Amino acid sequence: MIKHIILITGILAAAFVRLGGERVSITQNVPVTVNAGSEFQLEVAISKAGISGYGKAQSTLPKGFVAVDDGSKGALLRQDENVLKLIWMELPETDFFTARIRMLVDHEVAPGDYTFNFRFAYLDGNEKRSVTGPVASIKVLPPTPETLAQIKAEEERSKPQEVLNTEASNNLNQVIAESGVGCTMVTERKSETEHLVNIKIQKGAIGGF
Repeated sequence: MIKHIILITGILAAAFVRLGGERVSITQNVPVTVNAGSEFQLEVAISKAGISGYGKAQSTLPKGFVAVDDGSKGALLRQDENVLKLIWMELPETDFFTARIRMLVDHEVAPGDYTFNFRFAYLDGNEKRSVTGPVASIKVLPPTPETLAQIKAEEERSKPQEVLNTEASNNLNQVIAESGVGCTMVTERKSETEHLVNIKIQKGAIGGF
């Protein structure tokens, strides 16, 4: 009887060590603060506990945040609207790995606290499982004076081009009007499946092609 108790205790202890040491988990790491109009690195750390094959890490991003691959350990990075997905058709061989993402923050993102919470889905044999990581928080600060100055400079550079495009369009319309060029189209329904289309073109003074 004592031998049986010792044997069962040993089995439970071994199972406890295995579960404790090989637990599948996901965590994310972000800086404490970031300025709107700049960027930061988001780290997604996964402990896969010996599993292999398909895996997917997914999180909903705050509005105005755009993800760019910065070392995703072979994952396909996709962002649909605000849903970010890291998809592995074959997970990395190492039991612990970290995927890195450049997170671009739009300059119009309002100051405040924003959170990230990833869920990791994987296959355990033929069974689909998932785990959710702890919430990570970052505080967005207003854009720096340098960022605001750069945005203003870019807006100023775009104005002459807009004026030039408007002037070119007006000149083209004037040339067309003065040349007597015109086109009219009249359609006449003949039956349920047949229409007669008459197109009249005035070429004015233009020639060639």
